[in-house]
Amino acid sequence: MEEARWFGRFWERLAEHIAQAGFRPCVGSIPVGNPPGSIDEIRAKLDAFVPALRAAKRWNGAWSYHSYSIEYSTDPAVEHWYSLRYRIFYEFLRERYPDLANLPMILTEGGIDRAGNPNTDGWRARGDAAKFQKWLLWYDSELKKDPYIIGVTLFQIGNPSGWWSFDVEPIAQWLADVIANRPRSLRNPVLNGDFELGFMNVSGETVANGWAMWDGGVVNPLWPGSAHFWQVAGAPGSAQRIIGGQIAGQSFRGGVYQVVPVVPGVPYRLELDYLSAGTNDTGAGQEFRIGYDLSGGTDPMNPDIVWLVSASAPSGIWQHVDTVLMPTSEWLTLWTWSGIYWPIATTYLDVDNIALWALPTLRGRVTLSDYAGDTRCQSVQVQIRGGNGVVAWQGELPLSVDGEFEVVYEANLPEGVYDVAIRGTHWLQRVVNGVLLPGGMVDVALFNGDIDGDNEVTLFDFGALVQAFGSVPGDANWNPNADLDGDGEVSLFDFGVLVRNFGRVGEE
Repeated sequence: MEEARWFGRFWERLAEHIAQAGFRPCVGSIPVGNPPGSIDEIRAKLDAFVPALRAAKRWNGAWSYHSYSIEYSTDPAVEHWYSLRYRIFYEFLRERYPDLANLPMILTEGGIDRAGNPNTDGWRARGDAAKFQKWLLWYDSELKKDPYIIGVTLFQIGNPSGWWSFDVEPIAQWLADVIANRPRSLRNPVLNGDFELGFMNVSGETVANGWAMWDGGVVNPLWPGSAHFWQVAGAPGSAQRIIGGQIAGQSFRGGVYQVVPVVPGVPYRLELDYLSAGTNDTGAGQEFRIGYDLSGGTDPMNPDIVWLVSASAPSGIWQHVDTVLMPTSEWLTLWTWSGIYWPIATTYLDVDNIALWALPTLRGRVTLSDYAGDTRCQSVQVQIRGGNGVVAWQGELPLSVDGEFEVVYEANLPEGVYDVAIRGTHWLQRVVNGVLLPGGMVDVALFNGDIDGDNEVTLFDFGALVQAFGSVPGDANWNPNADLDGDGEVSLFDFGVLVRNFGRVGEE
């Protein structure tokens, strides 16, 4: 307990020094699993830390904790002691110190860790990308339930050698898309599909980050061997090579695969480039295959795999594959396969530029005029109307960081020409006529100032702004729709927005 009291006094003084230097303090940086002990022991140590928390609040700061899961659990009752351990802290604050119950917390480290070994305890050493992605989406959904959590910084990116098993570089693009809330039609869920995000050494073989290798072993028992994996020149940049047989007298098969997240019932476009090489002797028993498994399984021998490429002769040059598929589950496996029975030539398959794109019914972009806030905090109401004006589809859609949205896929919406109406929470409606669906695109700018949502900017909106004037979140008269510019307060700047658009009427 004396250490806990010293820790509290230390951070109380440090918070003051940080504030005097012109910064907002973030106190604690509490390591994962701490404070240790029973619930009573944890609470006693937190009680000793309260002076530091009060200092953080006094200087408009926050506190921090390191949040890790050990076994990828998605059970909140289990993670209450691990990645969600901070909830124990806030239960105590709500009970004993309610004035601190909403003090912001930053999870300054997070992810998967067993005991801190750089090479054996991170997510890459004890799982794969698909498993980690699935856990991160669950983790994100839990963090969003706690408004006092500002966010988490995943450990780590940028040090693939020193902390290899923790490195999130292979899923960096996926993370960026999730954080930006980009529409699925603009996300490629294939990790390192262009093979430009590096390769790793796996048992002496060179395998692209984000991909797993499989080795089917010997094909012809007279010529034993094992598959080999190289990094080679692609189309362009780098590519993954799978060597399925060698002229030196080895007969084997193998490949790389990846399990990717998809939306069942939504069509996807799959594109890739490949080059196969070997002998033109069709009796050599060469095997060049590229395909997908709708079940998301990890068995290359699954008879249900759809092979888009299945050849016994080499292509000799780069070839392009472009097809549309329909997922039936939340996961889909991409497969490659190279092999030979009679090793009369070195047989290999190179793959590059593997991309998977959801095909939306409608994709759009909006410009929210006079708005400086985060567009990810906004949504738009979208109506798709038939030629007779009847609403064929409607819904509320989230926006990306760039104002993008999509209607993912509506199987019951026939191909044809439609009118699309779009409006924001306090923006006037715009209607785009003659949009061909599916696959249409709209791009509109919306006028700001419709606080009461009646699709025009009038004295009623002025009255609503007056009622909320001077307020910030948490105030009794706070109205988020009156914060027209998104700066977190209702002020003269919002009044200026309303004046500029006063009298405007939205389209019907």
